[in-house]
Amino acid sequence: MRKVKLQIQMSIDGYVARPNGEVDWMTWNPDDQFLQFISSLIDTSDTLLLGRKMTDDFVSHWENTARNNPDHIFAKKMVDIPKVVFTKTLEKSN
Repeated sequence: MRKVKLQIQMSIDGYVARPNGEVDWMTWNPDDQFLQFISSLIDTSDTLLLGRKMTDDFVSHWENTARNNPDHIFAKKMVDIPKVVFTKTLEKSN
């Protein structure tokens, strides 16, 4: 049986987005220990499960990072790993 691992940014009061889906409250200033943890999650995973609303920005961010910085190993991992998008409104994801 396969395992599901959850990695999510969440506010202390349990929110992951503002009422209209904005995630501008999140900061991204990870320390080395956090980066190592996230990298180990990706290294031990074979598929990413994504929600429809975050997929476009998530995928384009990592594709642009990998394209603009080919030595960015983590970005390459994020681009290369297969993704499944959960949606009720789209028939196909780009």
